[in-house]
Amino acid sequence: DVYTSLSTGLIDTVYCTPLAAIALQWYTKVDYVTNVPMANAIGGLLVSRRFFDRLPADLQALLRETGQATSDRLIQATREDNTKSIEVLKQEGLTFLFDPEDVSEQELLELRDTAASKLQGQNYIPPALYQETLKLLNEYRARHSQDQGTP
Repeated sequence: DVYTSLSTGLIDTVYCTPLAAIALQWYTKVDYVTNVPMANAIGGLLVSRRFFDRLPADLQALLRETGQATSDRLIQATREDNTKSIEVLKQEGLTFLFDPEDVSEQELLELRDTAASKLQGQNYIPPALYQETLKLLNEYRARHSQDQGTP
């Protein structure tokens, strides 16, 4: 349990959204917040290809449309809640470190690669899975960076 581990000093760092820090009360056990936006997936709806392919075309379209609309609303609500949560964390006296413009993207990528290398060496992340993930990420960024900037 993260809260217990924070309370006993087993760990002193957590990765979560501002909203999660409040909801799980983890913020009561830390003093600092890194003020650098990071992606954090909080859930998803997964169906098998076999199931999806068995649906009639109109239901496939309906599932896609309603799924996207629901996802868009959830993302917007989560962003608003996180913005409010940041203010609460500040009011609670947590110290915010680093502004996004003060952090080099290259430094973050190097930290990511160093951590991933260590985790692969410990067999925590399968190397092939990590390489495939990077490949897909780079392909996605190449397709979308011209339209929206790099995600």
